[in-house]
Amino acid sequence: GDPPAVALPGESCRAVAERLALQGLDRLPVVDAPASRRLVGVVSLSDIVRLRRERHVEEGLRERLLNPRRP
Repeated sequence: GDPPAVALPGESCRAVAERLALQGLDRLPVVDAPASRRLVGVVSLSDIVRLRRERHVEEGLRERLLNPRRP
């Protein structure tokens, strides 16, 4: 069968989110490398959503700081 779905440390949140959606999962083990598959953590859909929300807030703040006349 197919190897279990995993995430790698350098992958983008978008790539991991797509894999979660395609596999119908809410979390993936994070391994150090495809060959060794040594577990280094777990990433969940809620982690990705939280990071995306934090980035959105930071981008909004940066936009307001760079363009102070915009409401």
